[in-house]
Amino acid sequence: MNLARNFKHRLKVISFLVMAVGFVIASKGNAQTVVLDWDSQSWPPTTPVPSGSVSREFETDSANSGNDIRITISGNTPNLINQTPKTSTSVNGGTGQTALWIAVDYPAGSFDSAVTVTIEFLYAQGVEDVIFKIFDIDADDNGGSHYKDRIRDIYGNFNNAGTVYPDLTGSANNTVKNSGKSNATITGDTSTSDTSSAANGTLDYKGTTVDEAGFTYGTRDVKDPDAPTTQWIAIGDITYKKKVPEVGTSVVAILLCGGLIFFRPLARKWARRNASS
Repeated sequence: MNLARNFKHRLKVISFLVMAVGFVIASKGNAQTVVLDWDSQSWPPTTPVPSGSVSREFETDSANSGNDIRITISGNTPNLINQTPKTSTSVNGGTGQTALWIAVDYPAGSFDSAVTVTIEFLYAQGVEDVIFKIFDIDADDNGGSHYKDRIRDIYGNFNNAGTVYPDLTGSANNTVKNSGKSNATITGDTSTSDTSSAANGTLDYKGTTVDEAGFTYGTRDVKDPDAPTTQWIAIGDITYKKKVPEVGTSVVAILLCGGLIFFRPLARKWARRNASS
């Protein structure tokens, strides 16, 4: 009877350990999706006009210590206008939701002027599957409006160990070139309403780990002496997945060894019983 009781007890322990190993291994695939939702976040109007880079951090994940995302705008920031960057519904890509608005007015003839947007994910192990939209990548060359939005130098990296390039998707009123490559661009073609989805662009880092992503926003040559004139874009919600820590071989080994430690005495009893029968 004691042997039978021991057998049942140890079998339960072994079953628990096996299930624990299975759960730990299976949990690797259950990455949690996190969203920087501009409807619940705020970047107040930027005043005065910055003379250098401007940045702000955001808390999106209560399980991660401290803030989780830092966004920095650098480059020709003295050319920022309309108190941007700031959160606003003015430019929303047809979503009707809040986005991060970035408006510029580069000096006439300065087609090399640009601002760079850097998005840092404040996780030691990085994050996966980052995806977000840029709204209102369009162009105009009529009346007093002369500009051609251009998104370039689009990249991502992790620990500065190697650059990755996202897949790009454009819309009816802009053009994507060289998606997934170092020289990828999204360029505006046609004037588009600020609240239309017809000039959106999507940056998709699916399948890659990054702790930083970014792009440069500038203009293309427009044949008018006043060009470029006022232009803008907005960044939509930023979605990413938290990386699930790798299952260490030592953890699996400890669990399996625990099972063997419980099983060995039982095996010896079986051996003695069989020998005496």
